[in-house]
Amino acid sequence: MKLRAVFYCLLAAAVIIANGFCQGDTAIQQLAPEDEHFIAQLFAMDLTPDEMEPAQKQRIFNSIQRILGIIQNNPETTPDLLKSLTAKQIALFPQERKAYLDAASVYMKFNDMKKMHQFAIQSLSKQSQLYTGDQSRLEATAYTMMGQYLLETKQFPRAYEALNKALILEKSIALPFFLMGNVCFQLNKFEECQNAYSIGFITDIDAAYPVDFFFYGAALHRNGFTDKAKEIFEIGCYRYPNEQGLPLNLGYVLQQQDKLIESYLEFFREQIIFGPQGTFNKAAQFNIDMLSDLIPRRNDPREVQILNHINRWDTLMTQEKFEQALEELQKAVDLFADYNWTLNFFLQMNYMQLNRYSDAVEVLENMNARNPHVVINYIELAKAYMFQDNTDKASEYFAKARNASPDNWKLKQMEQSFQNAFQQERDN
Repeated sequence: MKLRAVFYCLLAAAVIIANGFCQGDTAIQQLAPEDEHFIAQLFAMDLTPDEMEPAQKQRIFNSIQRILGIIQNNPETTPDLLKSLTAKQIALFPQERKAYLDAASVYMKFNDMKKMHQFAIQSLSKQSQLYTGDQSRLEATAYTMMGQYLLETKQFPRAYEALNKALILEKSIALPFFLMGNVCFQLNKFEECQNAYSIGFITDIDAAYPVDFFFYGAALHRNGFTDKAKEIFEIGCYRYPNEQGLPLNLGYVLQQQDKLIESYLEFFREQIIFGPQGTFNKAAQFNIDMLSDLIPRRNDPREVQILNHINRWDTLMTQEKFEQALEELQKAVDLFADYNWTLNFFLQMNYMQLNRYSDAVEVLENMNARNPHVVINYIELAKAYMFQDNTDKASEYFAKARNASPDNWKLKQMEQSFQNAFQQERDN
């Protein structure tokens, strides 16, 4: 059996082991026996609201609230249980606002945004009699849910109105600010977009999603705040390294700051991480070609030298002159004062071609320490460790890659290679 085929056999075995890593048991949060008994009694209950004493109403409502708090965040809880429990709560307390918002939250959890929207609207015509928490926050939650649904259904002016009402009532939660920033971007209200996101990020940056970094950074860029835009896109790339468009937009900002070679390498990063079928692959390639022409004409000595070294490296790699290629690439790396992700990715590629797997692992582990959770780094580490016959580490990194992004283009490409190699072995 050829070495390449042996490698694929070992690699496939590592993938099987990796699957085991991804299928660990999740701890199930059990209800206390008395709570299970209460739920059974609740569903058997045939009382109307008028037939209950005030103290009984309060006791039942409080019990439902407590149990919902336990089971709503439990991944093992079935949609049917949550939907049935919130429906029973509405049946028992049809005038209680919190009951309708609980139902809206359940349907949002299971991505039925239309139902969520309906319950949020209904909640606004109800009162809070049994719920003793912050009433303004409840109303703000209803408007926020409405705004989220209207945003997702592209009803941007109506979403803007709903979220404005939410923000008048409640300013201590980040989500409505994030949603408002998104809506304002869609409505070309870039200054309002920037302001909303600024408050949201100050309130709770950890609650921001990739789209929030994308729109906030883009609004800052449009409004001329390139330093802040660069900061936001850099944080976004670090927190969400497998989300398309963030390296591309960082490249645009760097280009406007006249950091052309840094911009050039960010466009490469977009292509490397997301592959030829990536949403922004063509846009990245367009900018790479443009900068390949612009950098020599601008004639900044450092940038021209780095570009020339990269171009010669690429040519030598194509010619399989890997030692000479490494010399050229190292010159480009040395001209960078700071660490650069793309150049380090090129460096590990070169080491792999030279069978210098220990050096490739060292570069990749350093990349992983600086930019954790990049799926393509996990895949390259798995390959490098496998070539070192370290199947345990290879399995570990394949497991991480599959867990983080099972549909990653590079992962699918490699799995197809496994299948082709096994088919070839069977045919021989």
